[in-house]
Amino acid sequence: MSQRRIFRNLAVTLIALNPLAWAQASDREPKMPFPAPRCPWSPAAPKAPARMSPWDLLFSSIVYGNSKALKQQLEGCALLGVDVSALRDGMNLRLLHFAVGMVDIDAAKDAVKDLLAAGCSPDHQGGPRLRTPLHSAAERGRLELVKILVEEGKADPRIQDWQGRTALDLARDTQTKPGAGPNPVVPYLQTWMTGAPEGTASAAPAAAPAAPGEDSWDEQPGAAPAAPAAASTTASPGTGPAGLPGPAAPPA
Repeated sequence: MSQRRIFRNLAVTLIALNPLAWAQASDREPKMPFPAPRCPWSPAAPKAPARMSPWDLLFSSIVYGNSKALKQQLEGCALLGVDVSALRDGMNLRLLHFAVGMVDIDAAKDAVKDLLAAGCSPDHQGGPRLRTPLHSAAERGRLELVKILVEEGKADPRIQDWQGRTALDLARDTQTKPGAGPNPVVPYLQTWMTGAPEGTASAAPAAAPAAPGEDSWDEQPGAAPAAPAAASTTASPGTGPAGLPGPAAPPA
């Protein structure tokens, strides 16, 4: 092969690899003749679709911790008549479930307040474990978010998940893990639910007496009724047992 042919093939190859030179040579718009290679360890960010649903917009703002954009999007949803409280994903999780898990606590507080103001319910149970946003916040030990959900959102801490555990139970379980410290949510929920601080026994209500002729679970069938309490045999002078008249007192 002659040198002239070698240089000609090299020039054609360089023009084909350079889109600008290829466009100048062909008087066309610069286009890549083949797909651009992508680095496997740094993939290009996927392009956002032309039209995104309200869930995609709000969920993206929560995931990226942009509480300002979330507030603007909630205002837009209110103008368009979008019911934010009805938005959910495939596992029946609502926006509040993800808002309590935001990394920045200040952004999480703003997001939770904005979602509550938009009408989102803090008592909605979602996911395979049927937990509420209060369950997630209590398990993470986020006392400020728990206070917002309970005091401002009127969340019910007595709601149970699929295992019958409340938010207080989950907060207590986190303290039993190796290397875990005290969970600040425990004394708050303990005081709210029972009115007694953690570690103190609350007074149990007195059991109502059983109605006459009504069977009790504690009594065995055919058992004899309990004997009445014995009356006091000590009587004052001039009185008999149970306050009845007795013999007169002997003269002094």
